[in-house]
Amino acid sequence: MTKRFLLLLMPLWFVAIQAKAEYFSITRYDINVTFAADGSADFVETIEVRFTEPRHGIFRFIPYRDNINGHELDRLIKDISVDGFKFTTSKVENNNIEIRIGDADTYVEGTQLYRISYHVVNPLNFFDDDHSEFYWDLLGISWPVEIENVTYQLNFPDQVSLTNDQVKGYTGSSGAAGQDVIYKVSPKKVEGSTTRKFIPGEGLTVGVFFPKGTFQAMSDWSYFLERHGLLLAPFFFIFSGLLARFFARNKKQTIMTEYFPPEGVSPAVAGGFVDDSVDNNDVLCLIPHLANHGYLRLEVQEGGFLRKDDITF
Repeated sequence: MTKRFLLLLMPLWFVAIQAKAEYFSITRYDINVTFAADGSADFVETIEVRFTEPRHGIFRFIPYRDNINGHELDRLIKDISVDGFKFTTSKVENNNIEIRIGDADTYVEGTQLYRISYHVVNPLNFFDDDHSEFYWDLLGISWPVEIENVTYQLNFPDQVSLTNDQVKGYTGSSGAAGQDVIYKVSPKKVEGSTTRKFIPGEGLTVGVFFPKGTFQAMSDWSYFLERHGLLLAPFFFIFSGLLARFFARNKKQTIMTEYFPPEGVSPAVAGGFVDDSVDNNDVLCLIPHLANHGYLRLEVQEGGFLRKDDITF
């Protein structure tokens, strides 16, 4: 009996120790999601944090890989930003994007407000039968602290017309299906909030179901370009260069005859351009050229009987 009792207490003891060890709690957590007509969505999370001792900041983990009907799907999460705070992002274990918010040289304390924004290209799940869905852990189970209050708002484009039976909400730890959330549904908006304080490891999941055709799934090619588009950049530049060279070499151009070199170009330089060589004739052309510009004077003294003219430079 004692062993069984201890086994029941161990999970609660672990959670209590973990919560005690943390140096902050979340007093308010608000999520705003705005969908575009193509099914992509902009997320804005406003997190009010109360620090009990000076620290550098917090970590936010966003899962990016789902398993849909036995197939792995990577969410394409882009344009991550945090207003007013330094941050870094990286992919870590358990298929999460880690947002490390804070400055190693700066401490924060008291109440801080973090506003995290990011864009998800493919937040929807599509099924072959008759519907698509938005099924998302708005508040993941990775927070190791208490969260006092959670609110959320989902905004949908013109092609959406929601009813109450299209929206579900679940709360609790992993695998739980608690109903500690209330929400209000209008044709293009869902607003909700939790009804109790969450302990570490608990989350909030929202599901919204759409009739087939409400949104169009991304094509495989579009998904590939969004995910690996940068890998194609070198091939694009190489192809563009070859294409430009081909048209440049094969484009017919009218050749105009010029009897004098362009202004400012000496005859020697012009001769070198013509045949890629500066020979004696090109150099001799410099004599009248320099004389014409006043750098050289030629004096001719006529010779007499059987004598040639003398030319002095």
